[in-house]
Amino acid sequence: MTTPDSGGNSARPELISDYIHLGKKNTVTRHNSRFLKAVIIFLLTIVMLYPTSQIFTIIDEREARQSTVETDVTSKWSGSQQLTGPYLSIPYTVMTYDSTLKKRSMDRYYIHVLPEQLTVDATLKSQTLHRSMYEIPVYSSQITLGGRFSELNPSLFNQINPESILWEESMLCMGISDLRGLKESVYVNMNGMATEFQSGLPERNLCESGMTAPMPLTSERRSLKQEFSVTLDLKGSNKLMMIPLGKNTEVRMTSDWTTPSFDGAFLPETREITSAGFTAMWKKHNLNRNYPQVFYGKAYYDDIQSSAFGVILKAPVAPYQQITRAVKYAILVIGLSFLLFFIIEVLVKKSVHPFQYLLIGFALVLFYALLLSVCEYAGFTIAYSMASTMTVLLVAFYTQAVLRDFLFSALIAGLLMLLYAFMFVIVQLEDYALLTGSIGLFIILAVVMYYTRNINWSGDMESAT
Repeated sequence: MTTPDSGGNSARPELISDYIHLGKKNTVTRHNSRFLKAVIIFLLTIVMLYPTSQIFTIIDEREARQSTVETDVTSKWSGSQQLTGPYLSIPYTVMTYDSTLKKRSMDRYYIHVLPEQLTVDATLKSQTLHRSMYEIPVYSSQITLGGRFSELNPSLFNQINPESILWEESMLCMGISDLRGLKESVYVNMNGMATEFQSGLPERNLCESGMTAPMPLTSERRSLKQEFSVTLDLKGSNKLMMIPLGKNTEVRMTSDWTTPSFDGAFLPETREITSAGFTAMWKKHNLNRNYPQVFYGKAYYDDIQSSAFGVILKAPVAPYQQITRAVKYAILVIGLSFLLFFIIEVLVKKSVHPFQYLLIGFALVLFYALLLSVCEYAGFTIAYSMASTMTVLLVAFYTQAVLRDFLFSALIAGLLMLLYAFMFVIVQLEDYALLTGSIGLFIILAVVMYYTRNINWSGDMESAT
């Protein structure tokens, strides 16, 4: 007996079998469609890593260009300045002999005596030089150094033959890292007598460049405290550093620069930063450093250099550093944007082609190129606002043109704006970026999990529940 079909005829068993097989095949296809789409989107996110990495290359090139411009400008103005001294250099001679004990040569060396008291008062007047689109902070300074040397007790030189010490050829030395910054002749007033400095140092045991003034130490002067004062009109750029050579050193700095960065081995004891500038004061004594008041040779050169402290005229905005930090979050922005598109298209039952995801990804990468190019002229905040607005509008209009769904496009635009605002906050918060970013991402993940909790991920893109 046969089973009647719609025409009164018997249905063939093989047709029923083919129908069941076809149904199972379509079910498997529907079950795999969302998973395959998710895999493709993940791969596209990985692909976006390459154009994003090229942004880092461009940033490096722009930073190198900025460094070249700064070097060129400061080479004509004056470089960073570091002051060392004043200090006394007292020559002595050492006779050397050959293997036959015959006199071979008379070599000259120096004893270096550091001041007992050193005070420095520095007033910096800043200005900004412009070259192309770059700004280079420089300064002119009025610096007064004063202090005294203690009596030169013979016991300080017990390792040297007293007859070999050339007291009459002693000199007062002062290290200045870039002598081009001196505006005029410099004089030292020692116990009421003014003496002009000459360029050059007898030895580079404390610093690399500087100036000297003859300071003959007669037997009478050796038993006196030598009080000195020096006034400098000194130009420089970027930073001003001091070496605490005094047994007791006190440094006071005043400037109209509003964004200082205190740098070096010691931070100031007191500081005040206002909209009109800053004031800072350091107080150090010889126990804070690793070199004595009297020494020979170059044994303490590294310790002396590492004891420097002072101020950097830090630019109010460091655009390349901020852009670099923003680009580090690029893959996160792109991945979250793709995730938003995927979730929304599942929820509202719309389909976005993988090629369209690729174009949207390129738009998101182009945001960083726009940010970099505009930032060099308008600053980070304005550049970020312009680049993010342009990117969001481009993606929103493209989404509207493709899907012709105003609500979908508006939702995408709103979420992208929130995402860019969140990233802007993270980039600005330097010290709290990790904490803020972790909490923000946790909230984003929680929201995504909540709104996708009822999605049937085994179904196709048209059967979301």
